[in-house]
Parts: sequence; C-alpha cells; structure tokens
Amino acid sequence: MKTLYIADKICVAKRIAIVGWPGAGKSTFAKKLGDKLNREVFSIDKIRFDKTGKKVQDSEYDKSHKKLLSRKTWIIEGNEANRLIDKRLNTADLILFLDSNRLLSLSNCLSRIFKIKIGSEKRQGVHSRNSLNNVINQSRHILTVAPKSMAKIKALLKNHQAKTYFIKSRKQANEIVRNLEEK
Repeated sequence: MKTLYIADKICVAKRIAIVGWPGAGKSTFAKKLGDKLNREVFSIDKIRFDKTGKKVQDSEYDKSHKKLLSRKTWIIEGNEANRLIDKRLNTADLILFLDSNRLLSLSNCLSRIFKIKIGSEKRQGVHSRNSLNNVINQSRHILTVAPKSMAKIKALLKNHQAKTYFIKSRKQANEIVRNLEEK
C-alpha cells in the first residue's frame, strides 16, 4: 500500500518539507508527524510574518530560513513560493506535497478564519488576522495566486521526483500517520 511505503520513507528522512495548497492541512499534518517522530516542526509563516501578520524584512527571513535548513533534522511546512523554496526542496530528504483543489482549499481557509475568530485556533502570520478584509484577501489569493504558486512548486518538484510524494487527501494523510503509529 502506498501510504505504508510513504510512512517508511518518513521514518528514515531527517529533513522533511511539506508543501501544498493553502488549507490542504500542511500545519496539521506536520504537527502530527512531529508528534509521532518526536521532531520539532517549523512553519514558514512563523518566520516570514511577525505576530501581527506583517511580513518581516527579506534579510531577516533569509537568515531565519538558512538557520532552519542548517539543522540536522526538521519538518518544515509552508510554501512561500519565492526564491528560497528551491533551497528548502534541495536540502530536504523527503518532500510531501498535500494536493487539493481550489474549492476545498477555499472552504478550509474560511473555516480556519472562523476558528481563529471564535478563539478555537491560534495562528501566527497572515492567518492571524480575522477581519472581513482578510477573508476577501485569502479568497482572492486561493482563486488567483495559489494556482500559479502551485504550478511553480510542481515545476520545481520535477527536479526532486525521487524524493517527492503527493498526498491527495486528508484521509490519505491520516492513514500515513496511522501507519507511523504502527512502526
């Protein structure tokens, strides 16, 4: 079974990059992997944005990103499809792409904003703002920018085919986590 094979790959990988559509479950999946593997999880949003949701200076982001990549083990989740993502993909032993579609992505992001608004979920970065304006911006991003970003990331992944696995659903992601529990 493919999920068992991916779980085996996860167990031996020292550096795992998790990328994919907004709202596909990257943060949740990374946290579950971190718990099962007893590894620290790092979010690109937490180094790219300050606590108020404002982007940090490029030099500060570059320094933090480089420091993360120099660690012996890591699980890094997030996209930020800019000049640094290729460095992260090159350094990773394993790349997991959480695939989704625009409607599911939009639904999950809107649900996240609602959870932040009522206080049942805490986020840092762009997701920490829970205004109507943020809902509009997130929706616009998912419908217009994200497809281009995902195409760019998928093009980069062609250079990393041997270490890249596409996870097509949350059900498949949860099955991988269950397979890790059995190891």
